[in-house]
Amino acid sequence: MIQEIIEAIKEKLKAEPRLNEIKTHHIVDGMLPALGPTISIGCEKIKYADKDSDLDEVTANIRVYVYTKDMAAERGEQKIKYLAKEIRYTLLEDIYLGGLVGSSTVTDITHMSDQVNNGSLIHFAMVDYEVTYFESRRRPDNDPLPTVKVIGGTLNSQQIDIDL
Repeated sequence: MIQEIIEAIKEKLKAEPRLNEIKTHHIVDGMLPALGPTISIGCEKIKYADKDSDLDEVTANIRVYVYTKDMAAERGEQKIKYLAKEIRYTLLEDIYLGGLVGSSTVTDITHMSDQVNNGSLIHFAMVDYEVTYFESRRRPDNDPLPTVKVIGGTLNSQQIDIDL
């Protein structure tokens, strides 16, 4: 379920015209800097509480990272503050996330700038988004065993993926 929620967040952010300068969206809990503003979406913690014998009430702490490199410190920081504010407004437009969750809210936004190893400045914000939903306490009957479909690696600084 959490993967569906994260995918829905990604699609919601991609569809927002005020965020159209962001071309790269990752589903990973952390930052993978790219050219131009980038978003990463991850879930660092999921908390379960008993609802009844069939369902748990789930609270997921999702973090949306938005970041960019810009040597002009003030310009980079202003851009990230603007993008973080727009992410907040976009997430709050539909607190039910199209019916996937029972409620949601943005709980925190943290802004930072830091120097990276090549001397450039990275500006970023972490938007903490909390969602609550219900999940079955039992594994679905049609839940297949996990299998490896792709093996990935690096060869001579090139990413290589082998489909099985």
